Amino acid sequence: MAALASYWLDHVSRALSWEEEHADVCHRMRYEDLVLRPDETIAGVQRFLGLREDLSVLTQAFHRAPPRGPGDYKVEHTTSVHADSIGRGKRVPVAMLPPALLKAVNEKLEALGYDALDRGWNAAERPVDGGARGLWADRLAEVMADVQVRPGQVGVGSFAVVTEDHRALRWVMDPGAGTVEEGDGDVEGVLTGTAEDLVLMRTGEENLGMLLRSGRVRHVIADEDEASRRDLLRELNLLVSVLRDGAGTSRGGEPVA
Repeated sequence: MAALASYWLDHVSRALSWEEEHADVCHRMRYEDLVLRPDETIAGVQRFLGLREDLSVLTQAFHRAPPRGPGDYKVEHTTSVHADSIGRGKRVPVAMLPPALLKAVNEKLEALGYDALDRGWNAAERPVDGGARGLWADRLAEVMADVQVRPGQVGVGSFAVVTEDHRALRWVMDPGAGTVEEGDGDVEGVLTGTAEDLVLMRTGEENLGMLLRSGRVRHVIADEDEASRRDLLRELNLLVSVLRDGAGTSRGGEPVA
C-alpha cells in the first residue's frame, strides 16, 4: 500500500507543480465531474481547447477499433460513461499507510478539492448513484435469500449484513432465534462491505482473510468497550460460518487464520 500511495503521490505532485507553473494552459477536470456531469464537463474541455461544442464524442468514443498499447483494458468492454465506479477507493486500507505518507497524500487530496483520508475512511458509506442496484447487488440479494440460521446456535449474537454502496440492502440475523430478515433492526454487530465483496465473502470465492486485511469487509461491534473484551476473530469465523451455511460451497466455514 505504501508503494502504491507513493506512486500516486509522485505523479500528482508533478502534475500540480506543472499546473502551477503553466496555469494559463491548464484546465483541471475531475473524474467524478466527468462521469456525473459528462455533458457539462466535456463542453468545458472543448471551450478551453477552442473547439466547436460537440457532445457526440461521449458516444463516439466507445465506437472505435480496439486500443493498441497501454491503456485501461476495461474500456474495451464499456459502452457509455457511467458513475458505477465512484467510491471504489473506499477499499483502500488507510490503516496500512504510514502516518507521514498519509499526511502527504492528504495535502495533495485537499489541493485537488477532495476530502482528507482518516481512519474512518473505510467505514464510511460509498456514494450511491441514483439508487440503482446493479448486478452485484442483485447477486447479493440472491445468495442471501438461502441463508439458513439454525435456532439456538450458540456463540453468535444478533448481527446485520449491510452493503456500503446500496443503503437499501440490509439483512438482520438472530442465530439465537433462528431468524433472517431483510430490513432494519437492533443488532450487536455489523458485517459491512460493498455488494461485490459481501458476495465474495458469502460464497467463499475470495479468501476471507484477504477481504478483512484489505478493509474491504469490516466487522463492527456497536459497543467499543464490549468489543475490547470479546474474541472478535472467533466471532467473525462463526458469523461467516452462519452466512455460508447452505451456500453449496466446500469452502464454507473457512477460518480467517
